[in-house]
Amino acid sequence: MILNNYLQNYVDNTDWIGTEGVGYQKNEECMNCENITHEYSFFTITNDSGGLGASLCKKCTPMFLKYCAVRNKKIESYGEKNGLKQIQNWLRINSKFKHKQTRKIIPALKHEALVRANYKCQDCGISKNESPLEVDHIISVSQGGSDELCNLQVLCFDCNRAKHGRCWEAGN
Repeated sequence: MILNNYLQNYVDNTDWIGTEGVGYQKNEECMNCENITHEYSFFTITNDSGGLGASLCKKCTPMFLKYCAVRNKKIESYGEKNGLKQIQNWLRINSKFKHKQTRKIIPALKHEALVRANYKCQDCGISKNESPLEVDHIISVSQGGSDELCNLQVLCFDCNRAKHGRCWEAGN
């Protein structure tokens, strides 16, 4: 899963998604992973129920953008600046200074991902008793993905091999 269920439901049922761009404020909480950050992207998501303001950290912003793109949800800029372009530049600048990450996922994170997935493949639903399960990156390290829990998914051997290094969220 890329986004938490709350954000997924809002995006799936939205009429409009807009962005002002990047904000800077101490102790801003990411709406997806709940990490505290001082630099964040800001989106407004509206539907029949009302509006939602979503602040997202650097690591969750690309996942949010991908989730919206996969569901053909257009994001519009509003305000004085071109918010979407500002976010794209912000992500591009930050990726230049990224430290090289390893492909090996630490055991504690693997365990957390398995517990979150209820020890089942997040694509086909097969359990650990039926097939070996693998903890895999949603956005691969080679494509700029992180080793954080929000970028990990649990797949069975067959589903993971079907992925073939693409940026692919289980079930899609």
